[in-house]
Amino acid sequence: MQYTRLGKTGLIVSRLCFGSMTFGVNAGIPALNKVETDTAEAMIRKSMDAGINFFDTADVYANGQSESMLGKILAPVRSDVVIATKVAQTALAPS
Repeated sequence: MQYTRLGKTGLIVSRLCFGSMTFGVNAGIPALNKVETDTAEAMIRKSMDAGINFFDTADVYANGQSESMLGKILAPVRSDVVIATKVAQTALAPS
């Protein structure tokens, strides 16, 4: 695995980031959100075995299920990984 510095943070992350958008079960988007916990854990374990230490999630993925699943699965190795999420700012109406 190749690694790189994440901006000016000093963090060293794998050049590949594991996205967890498909984690969880969401009736609203069943074709997208269909990875249950056991499968997610196996996917994460395999990616970490390959050297990935950088994971991506968002609170909107499967209505928060993705973040919850990823957090629980990575809890035992939390000090060894970097987890990215998103922040959005809504546009304010002019006053």
